Amino acid sequence: MRAVLLSLLTLLPIAGARAEEDVRSWFDRAVQAVERLNYEVLMVFARDDRLQTLQVLHSYDSGRVRERIEALNGSPREVVRLDGRVACSVGGIHVLTGRGHGQQGMSLGVHGDLDALRAWYAFSLGDTDRIAGRPCRTLRIEPRDRYRYGYRLCLDQEVGLPLRTEILDHDHRVLERMIVTRLVLYREPLPAERFMVDWSRAPTTAEQEDEVPPESGPPDTHWEIGELPPGYAVVERDRYPMREGAVSVEHLVASDGLAAVSVFVRPEDEELFRGLKRSGAMHVFGLLHPPYHVTVMGEVPAVVVRMIGDSVHPVREGGE
Repeated sequence: MRAVLLSLLTLLPIAGARAEEDVRSWFDRAVQAVERLNYEVLMVFARDDRLQTLQVLHSYDSGRVRERIEALNGSPREVVRLDGRVACSVGGIHVLTGRGHGQQGMSLGVHGDLDALRAWYAFSLGDTDRIAGRPCRTLRIEPRDRYRYGYRLCLDQEVGLPLRTEILDHDHRVLERMIVTRLVLYREPLPAERFMVDWSRAPTTAEQEDEVPPESGPPDTHWEIGELPPGYAVVERDRYPMREGAVSVEHLVASDGLAAVSVFVRPEDEELFRGLKRSGAMHVFGLLHPPYHVTVMGEVPAVVVRMIGDSVHPVREGGE
């Protein structure tokens, strides 16, 4: 009996190491697949009691990434990522924003560095399943504190792409779910014309970078986040004009490497939202910072958007 126990104790570290290798292998495959494969996806996105059908096109060519996400039901909505820049069309308003904050694969949702993320999340593998006619393996991502949500992914066994992505609250209730219903893989990059952005009324890159309207605030002033939850850092800041009129918006992004929060600062407007709202996993917090309005939004718990929103403040060059 002692020999059996000793054998089991000897095998435990080996089993743990293998489990660690399996988690890392699946996670790394998913990160690479989301960014570097060429694919076309049809998916259903469920949030609260609403369903949306989305089409996703993704192309990778020698380090150049192109991605297009289009809503196929409801009001027309579209997002296009071209070599890091993001163009959005929502309800007839077109905006060309700055470069992305490094999140890989806007739509299918797995990215980041596993070793860094482990400080804030626990990773484990679960059962196998079958989605869109393809076998997949469950990857569970559990938050270690109240400042982030959990995730449950089902990764395609052949190529590693997430075929199902769920965001869960701290009681393990599903807040949002994306399920792939059709996946087409391509050996070669998709034609560039499938990602063309032809919005003549959208601000151009030159306007965005060189012609910031004065209404966005004094040129010697920028905005900072005074308090961030543990693990979060500001990873992007930009300023770009809105489509309507000459108003510009300052945009900051804070992330823990997996979750991301956007902060938008623009001149005060009576029609802009104030207070806290939730839709699925998304929380939106709006408040006045006269004569400006601050909007904080992200798929994070309410405590995060409140903490960030309450601490946003203007900073003049050379001092507070």
